[in-house]
Parts: sequence; C-alpha cells; structure tokens
Amino acid sequence: MRKFSLCFLLCLLVGLLIIPQADLTASASQAANATDLVAEINGWGIGLSAALSGNTVTVTGSAAGQNVNRSLEIPENVTLDWKADYSGEVASESMLYFSGKGTVDISGGKINNSGDKSSTIEIILPVFTVGGGEVIASGN
Repeated sequence: MRKFSLCFLLCLLVGLLIIPQADLTASASQAANATDLVAEINGWGIGLSAALSGNTVTVTGSAAGQNVNRSLEIPENVTLDWKADYSGEVASESMLYFSGKGTVDISGGKINNSGDKSSTIEIILPVFTVGGGEVIASGN
C-alpha cells in the first residue's frame, strides 16, 4: 500500500509539471485599464503612438502595409480616440477588432483595408462613432 501511495504521488507530481497550466488571467488583448491599453498599442511597434489624458487614449501616427489582424479590448469608462492612419491588406477576418465596454471614436485619420475577403473593422462595443475620420474597405 505504501508503494502504491508513493507511486501515485509521484505520478501526480509529474503530471502537474508536464500538463500546461491554464492561464486564468486576461489575455494580452484585454487591457484592464487605460494605461494598459496605451502600453498595448505602443507595444505594437508599427508607427502608431498612444497617449493617455484622463480616461481618453488618443492614437496618432501612421502604419502602412499592415497584414495582421489586431484586436483591442476597450475597458469600461475608457474612450479610444483614433486619429491615426492605418492601412494594409488583411486576407481574412477583420483588420481591427474593437470590443469591450468602452467607447471608440474615429475622430481623424483613416483605416483602410485593401483585402478582398475580410472586413476593415469589427465592433462589439456599446458606443462607436466616426466623427471625422474614415473607415474604408477598398478591396473587391
């Protein structure tokens, strides 16, 4: 019986070390607050710059030739004020995916996807406005 108990404990320990542990924290694309959202966008390293003022994250700059789907989780009580030029060709899904409980305002700049079988943006937010910028799907 003692041999069985030791074998069982050893197998359990090895199993815990080998089996990947589930990540119970938020994914990288889920910013917990406005500061995290700024860090995430600036971390892309593609020519866009995010700055924080109060609970508003303003995105400026220019990033052309993008071919990667990017997603942003906008936290509650945070506004993402998009003033950047962002363009490229994404082959599937959406070029930019906005979700969360916050607000996105495309107040300037341009988001342009020239991909044929994808959308330019996808939005799952309570508030989304295009107040001065452009969202363009120039593919077929």
